[in-house]
Amino acid sequence: MPISSYLILPDPERLHDLLATLQQDPDCVRAFPDNERRMIVAVFDTPDTDSHKTAFERLRQLPGIFSLNLTFAWDDPETGEQSHAHPS
Repeated sequence: MPISSYLILPDPERLHDLLATLQQDPDCVRAFPDNERRMIVAVFDTPDTDSHKTAFERLRQLPGIFSLNLTFAWDDPETGEQSHAHPS
């Protein structure tokens, strides 16, 4: 199952609420603050959707996000082979 990772620049006032929301998402692999101004979110991509786009759109609709960037996406989580890479 492919995995996408996103670098999020959250509203610092809403960081804890946003983190709690993401950690309750069944598709979320990991959500954690990278530092006080950034958050990294990894999500499982579902096989029945255009997964990278769907995950991006879902995250983009959450309140309290200033910026959202796809940082990398793996097609094969077992080998770690990277299919898409974008600068953060």
